[in-house]
Amino acid sequence: MQNQVNLYLNYIKYQKKLSDNTLESYSRDMSYFCKFAESNGLNQASEVSLTDLLRFVRELEAQNKSNATISRVIASIRSFFGYMYDERAIDSNPAKQLQSPKFDRKLPEIMTVEEVERLLKTPDVSTPTGMRDRAMLELLYASGLRVTELISLKIDSVNLSLSFVKTSGSQNDRIIPLTAFATQAVKTYLEEARHCLLKNENEMALFLNVSGSQLTRQGFWKLIKHYAKE
Repeated sequence: MQNQVNLYLNYIKYQKKLSDNTLESYSRDMSYFCKFAESNGLNQASEVSLTDLLRFVRELEAQNKSNATISRVIASIRSFFGYMYDERAIDSNPAKQLQSPKFDRKLPEIMTVEEVERLLKTPDVSTPTGMRDRAMLELLYASGLRVTELISLKIDSVNLSLSFVKTSGSQNDRIIPLTAFATQAVKTYLEEARHCLLKNENEMALFLNVSGSQLTRQGFWKLIKHYAKE
């Protein structure tokens, strides 16, 4: 089963040209399913029935996975089996009638201005990582960047003299003006902290982890959760 999944992941990566985040989600979801399939003696996609898929969904529910997670996994499974059917690797598509659970969308909780200010002031700016984290938080707050855009920034993405940041996306580039606070936080990070984290002079990522490479989305979210608790 894993070999078929790998072919599918290569297909959506090179033919569909999906984003890295979407590819990561599909890969993680299919990893869940492969483990289930192997534990139930299902070695090929052609051996899987709708009953098997329903059992898998019930197993996710038993693990207290959220409806949102289950819906995303089901979408990944549908896409996989649709690909298998189109490639004639299976005679029928067992996922065609697989339904996603219905759930009510919750409105996001909005932080107050005071809470945002407390969050921005939480990093210890006497350390290189603290200066980095303050710069990232200020930059996010000032620009409205997505996390993926933030960690993908290069050194030359930020123009401190004119106070703007430039992002490059699959659709178009954006130039976003920055506040004085964000500009100063990034300037401090670049002048006093980044070189302390840098291990390879050829690394062009703006925000580095302690290993000297580009910070990951997972690494960033760990930081956010840490500062939120603080």
